[in-house]
Amino acid sequence: MYEQVAAVTTTLRPLAKPFIVCEVRSRDTCSFWNDNWTSLGPLIEVTGENGPRTVGLPVNAVVADALRDGDWWISASRSRNPIIQLIKQCLPNPHDILRGGEEDTYLWKIGDSVPSSKFSAAATWRFLNPPGPSIDWHGAVWFKGKIPRHAFIAWIAARHRLHTRDRLISWGLHVPSNCLLCNRFDESLQHIFFDCDFSQEVWSYFTSRANVTSPMVFQDVLRWMNSPARDKNVAFILKLAFQATIYIIWKERNGRIHTDSARSPSALIQDAKTVIRCHLDPLSRAQDYSNPSTVSFLATWFYLFQWAFFCFFSSFLSFFRSSFPFFSFTGKVCLPCKACKAFVISGI
Repeated sequence: MYEQVAAVTTTLRPLAKPFIVCEVRSRDTCSFWNDNWTSLGPLIEVTGENGPRTVGLPVNAVVADALRDGDWWISASRSRNPIIQLIKQCLPNPHDILRGGEEDTYLWKIGDSVPSSKFSAAATWRFLNPPGPSIDWHGAVWFKGKIPRHAFIAWIAARHRLHTRDRLISWGLHVPSNCLLCNRFDESLQHIFFDCDFSQEVWSYFTSRANVTSPMVFQDVLRWMNSPARDKNVAFILKLAFQATIYIIWKERNGRIHTDSARSPSALIQDAKTVIRCHLDPLSRAQDYSNPSTVSFLATWFYLFQWAFFCFFSSFLSFFRSSFPFFSFTGKVCLPCKACKAFVISGI
């Protein structure tokens, strides 16, 4: 255990050293050469290893050793040695140093901020790992309620990291360049998801049912997906449909390479609809229906993409209401009214 702690300390010490500054007061603890007390960093790093020998001050000397009769020991030197001249320029006013009376204090300084006696792990992490450039399509990939595996593939595609055939060829690999879905044009990120007739049929199914017009350039679609519709339920479902389309098209493309099997666009649409509908079920149950105007995700889904079922269920609901007036209904479940302690009928 001791060896592990020592190894970690040895590794982290060079990383932490630039953040530690010494506020000189008593002058008895602060190292003249190795501590950062002049705001220029350790003086040994400024002058190099020959600094102590050139100016005649030992490498283990403290700040008090460099003060003599109220002034720096080197101030009377007339030498033109560049290291001595450099040290003279680096040293602060000795009167500021002589004012202290307490013990030397070591503080934590992050960048250009004021040194502090408190350590902030978060601020230190942000300084060591500054955020990268902001992107305008993050809302189309990382949003609450996403399907993780779909979001991951959409993120890889958004970063242009999918191994499409045009990328493989640019790496020097000898592979066919044709698109595996249409066999008519070269495969690229833009073509496989939006220019290919096969992919257009899948994606246009969802946009046409939602009565929206989507851009057809991949990066434009990513930005558009931040807010694809005014209705929040429709916008959320379109985000799921976009990621599901990316996922199933890429899966179909890989399936044609490795299993030599091919499916039609209608089969892919049905798979996407099944996955999205199953995903919306628990999300709809978790919605807050305290507001009577709240519409569930599933209700919006059935209205847009499964109209026949929606009409059938609406007719059944009207018939049920007229036949059993002692039941009252909400957007989430069908509950018995207070006058009749009957059964609870779960909604779909």
